[in-house]
Amino acid sequence: MTMTKIRVQLVDDHAVLRAGLRVLINGQKDMEVAGEAHDAVGAVSLARRCPADVVLLDITMPGGSGLEVIGKILEAAPSLRVLILTIHDDQTYLRSALACGACGYLVKRSTDSELMNAIRTVARGRSYIDVSLGGRGLRTVVSRTPARRPEAATHPLELLSQREREVLSLLAAGHTNQETADGLGLSVKSVETYRRRLSEKLGITNRAGMVRFALEVGLLRPTVH
Repeated sequence: MTMTKIRVQLVDDHAVLRAGLRVLINGQKDMEVAGEAHDAVGAVSLARRCPADVVLLDITMPGGSGLEVIGKILEAAPSLRVLILTIHDDQTYLRSALACGACGYLVKRSTDSELMNAIRTVARGRSYIDVSLGGRGLRTVVSRTPARRPEAATHPLELLSQREREVLSLLAAGHTNQETADGLGLSVKSVETYRRRLSEKLGITNRAGMVRFALEVGLLRPTVH
């Protein structure tokens, strides 16, 4: 009897990494690589034309953020399970990825066996979260994660009100609480309240996290020297 293999798509802009993953996955008795893409546009096209069970998706790619493309992938292939494989060991990204419809989140420093376990877990319809993001924060993330995939994926920015986006943009750009308050016509106390809400919604605990998130979702443009 022929074993039905888990079909895995690879979406990452690093060709060397994809090559290594291809060898690793094709070397498993129960898996095979079903297709590859190197950017966000290619990821959506691949989802449409290439049937698969799991897509390994990077967050930082040319042509758009992996977070932004999750919803488009799920529209193109509703049964596809999204497993994020990224360098970002930050709960800000974890929360956003889950909100967008990802079923799993793994950091690239993980071992080969952890990755294989994650693929198999996600392919079985379960969720997988890298335990290196653990502790109390991880338990909070898991407890707030729906047991099933959302009917419609949510863009990270949809988690935030317009005012929260404005506060985040200014703080991420380097403005102090007072400067942000002055710029938006708010009190400093109100800005502090918005910062707490951002922390609760996104898991952002410091300004560096705000900068990373704002860059990823397009609220802040990188400075070119």
